[in-house]
Amino acid sequence: MADIQIKYHNGQEWESLFPKTKARITELNDGRTVEVAITELLTNLSSKVTMAEVDAEIEKIIGSAPEALDTLQELADALGQDPNFATSVTNAISEKVDKVSGKGLSTNDFTNALQTKLNNLPADVYAKTEVDTKVNNKVDKVTGKGLSTNDFTNALQTKLTNLPADVYTKTEVDTRINNLQENAIPVSVEEPTGASVWFQTL
Repeated sequence: MADIQIKYHNGQEWESLFPKTKARITELNDGRTVEVAITELLTNLSSKVTMAEVDAEIEKIIGSAPEALDTLQELADALGQDPNFATSVTNAISEKVDKVSGKGLSTNDFTNALQTKLNNLPADVYAKTEVDTKVNNKVDKVTGKGLSTNDFTNALQTKLTNLPADVYTKTEVDTRINNLQENAIPVSVEEPTGASVWFQTL
């Protein structure tokens, strides 16, 4: 079946009716012409958000988020699918202690045995530096010996140095005196018999 072209005579020539007038003449089921329907459609479309505007709004939400966290699903996975994530984090923080500069938790447990040992330490213990200072200011102890309260002065040292090497001890002197007393005789003019010392009277 061949296509039919509708034409009309304008008084001078024939014009093709359909191409020029179909939008203005052809009616839809609701009574509007195609031209009116298209005009309304274009008007409605002009008020709609464009794809570029949609992309711009999405970009505002995503911002500079890394590719692994730029969707709601990825964010939910990162939060462990926890709908009460903020509460969970708050509770976890409440179980922590405040950080102090220069301080840290030890890897060694402070056991009950260590606590007992610490409690039993006397209150007046010395620090190592204090002990070292006290020890360094002492001399070695010798049995039967002790420090004198009298200073060994330079004068005494000189006096001791000047003593001869062959001096008598007190015991030796006392012995000699006793021997003299035992063997002594009265003072006499005549020579004594058996005596080691004679006090002769002249």
